Amino acid sequence: MIRAPGVTASAAIDRLFTAGPPALDAGPRAHVLPVPAVRALVAGLAAEGLAAAQLPCLEGVALLWHDHLDAAHVIAQEHEDADGNFLHAVMHRREGDFANSAWWWRRVGRHDVFDALTVAAGTTASGGSTGWDPEAFVTRCQEALTNGDAAQQQALIAVQAIELTLFARHLLDSRR
Repeated sequence: MIRAPGVTASAAIDRLFTAGPPALDAGPRAHVLPVPAVRALVAGLAAEGLAAAQLPCLEGVALLWHDHLDAAHVIAQEHEDADGNFLHAVMHRREGDFANSAWWWRRVGRHDVFDALTVAAGTTASGGSTGWDPEAFVTRCQEALTNGDAAQQQALIAVQAIELTLFARHLLDSRR
């Protein structure tokens, strides 16, 4: 739970998620922070008293936001719980290894973020009718990238930004 006065989950996410939302692919994009700067931001939040049980995964999601997939992958490989698997699945989806991403989503199982993601993004974004279906979202991303459908890609980028933001909020609010 966040304990430090003045440091809210929203403020922490705003500090970490600079630059526009990440593309569906690996990037890189202009104006992203380098790896040391991302790590310094996470360390700064921890030093300010931000209590998050999953600071490494928080660093991993910030690294993904800034297109540092290899560095995020190292963190994901060190955490074999649902949060580490979540990070792993998104990383492989962004790198274009869609089958591997789907495999990691199956390892995640039913994640706490999915209900909020269903509400925030709508079930049509994932292709599911009974809630968030991360594997259907992987398929939608693959199709949009393969077909070069720029409008669809922009819509999915917006959903991915929601997904990463909700995941970061989950990590910040974690009591584990």
